[in-house]
Amino acid sequence: MSNQVVGGRYRLQRPLGRGATATVWQACDTRLERGAAVKILNSRSRADPAAMERLRREARSVARLDHDNIVGMYDVDIADDAAYLVMELVDGRSLTELLAVEGRLPFEQATSIAAQICDALGAAHAAGVVHRDIKPGNIFLQRIDNVDGTSGERVKVVDFGIARVEWEEMRITNIGSPVGTPGYMSPEQESGVEVDARSDLFALGASLYECLVGETPPPTPSGLWLVASNEAAPKEKDTANRTSRIQSALRDVAPEWRSIIEKALMPNPEDRFQDARTFGQALRNLEASRAAVTG
Repeated sequence: MSNQVVGGRYRLQRPLGRGATATVWQACDTRLERGAAVKILNSRSRADPAAMERLRREARSVARLDHDNIVGMYDVDIADDAAYLVMELVDGRSLTELLAVEGRLPFEQATSIAAQICDALGAAHAAGVVHRDIKPGNIFLQRIDNVDGTSGERVKVVDFGIARVEWEEMRITNIGSPVGTPGYMSPEQESGVEVDARSDLFALGASLYECLVGETPPPTPSGLWLVASNEAAPKEKDTANRTSRIQSALRDVAPEWRSIIEKALMPNPEDRFQDARTFGQALRNLEASRAAVTG
């Protein structure tokens, strides 16, 4: 498909990533003469009404989120012979790619990245959007040059393909069917019960854990959350074992960072950070205290 023009406008250049339902291409917008990322559903997915509706929903939800830390949405077209959306092309690499090279990140870098993700999630949650698939592979790092000659990283949260949106009456996925990526899903999300913004914050905690430890947190034990009357109840023994493993893995992490990650990864949503603003403020307090000590 390389060099093919989609929608009479977007010339495909090279694939950026492939999934079960779609391929994302680097492309050139021939009308505006700028780069773009084009997500194209494969033929099998175009025959699936649910996959088509997910693409529409992703386009509508991201279009509402005008935020520096969320990938921009440019265009969408859904027809019998093609279904695609066009997004901002992020010049950078994913957090997964960075971790593959570095293994672990310095505390300051990990904290800065996580704080920016909190900003993005705060905007999304305020607009009624729960991402449901926060993970290093959906976090891109864009290099930026500052006016003082230094450089930095701007986070871009991508892939709202399985987001839960409050204003949509139609539910694409049914309660009881977990949607997300194992290793980053909250216990309630793995159980398939209704999730809210705190599930995204659990996934962010899992991603921050990976940044500082070098691996994903231990998996949620089977049956940790029991679905009954749309409520989930933790098994105390399994919860304690998992918490102990997390604490052991975090033993080399500074106590102030360790307490934040442990809070984010609590099995019960009521015990976690209750919103992205609070989570982000805790991270920025760490940045400020570290700067005061070293400065």
